[in-house]
Amino acid sequence: MVVEIQKWALRLLGEGEDRFIQRLSRKRTGGDSFSAGWRYELAYNAHVVIVELAKLLAAYRKDEDIVSIRNCYLDQSPTEFVDDVKIKTLTDEFLVQLKSGRIDWVSVVADFKLQKRHDEIAHRDIKYRLVNGSATSLASLQERLQKRGLDPSQAEVFAYPESFPAYLRQNAHAAYSLKQLTGSANMLDQETAYRALIYVIIGESGKLSFVDLLSKASRRLYDFLTPLEEYDIYKDFEDLIQEKVPDVTAHVSGRLLHLEDAGFLQSFVVPMNQQYRDGLRGWLNDHEEPGLHDLTEALHQFHWQEVDRSENAETRAD
Repeated sequence: MVVEIQKWALRLLGEGEDRFIQRLSRKRTGGDSFSAGWRYELAYNAHVVIVELAKLLAAYRKDEDIVSIRNCYLDQSPTEFVDDVKIKTLTDEFLVQLKSGRIDWVSVVADFKLQKRHDEIAHRDIKYRLVNGSATSLASLQERLQKRGLDPSQAEVFAYPESFPAYLRQNAHAAYSLKQLTGSANMLDQETAYRALIYVIIGESGKLSFVDLLSKASRRLYDFLTPLEEYDIYKDFEDLIQEKVPDVTAHVSGRLLHLEDAGFLQSFVVPMNQQYRDGLRGWLNDHEEPGLHDLTEALHQFHWQEVDRSENAETRAD
């Protein structure tokens, strides 16, 4: 149906059907190659996934409609003129064109104008975004778009991250989002989660809901992620620890309990055995303002497995 509408749009614009097919074919072949552009696209897609998942988690915690949350997705191979990625969020739908370096303005303007005309004919309410990875400032990029008759609000600059720490430095909102998703402020934990998400993104093609993507990236306990529906299921421990040990910051992510005190971080696996969870709960209720050392001793006593954070650790879930 989409292709038929696009053919109709091209005929109205005075372009032949063959030219339409050839153009889309060339764009898909180029987009699927393992080039520097593909790597840039992967980095941007991962960035979108991280930021949007954090927003969906916040919406889930506010009891937003779960059907609407599940309908949000990332499409890595849309059949469109603006064709690098399609994003559906709770509030908007975007088509994104990614340019890691120099921009061929003739091609970009043609694609955006054809896309706009097609969507007007199809009565689609969709937004567009041009993302550039060069040193071009956002103001300069917006000015260039405006001069070519395009909406300057469509411009976004995203630098290809040379390393994960560089990525966090360049994108403060990504660091915040990863903290929400992992329950940990530790950069190594966040990088582990980032790589788990990258692994799923690389292995998937076409449309994938953000919720399903998170579920696939949460299969291993020590990737510091959890399926959406399992967030906060152990929040009672987080609240109880915060109340009883006020100097300790406690975060629970899935089955991982993170304890932080003055920059010192320890993590424990929440045991599946109800007896061990009840034992810790009883110990907390029986003690007034225990210290972090007392708490960690109690965790060990009740068989909460500690995550080995040493450099060469290969800790695995039971």
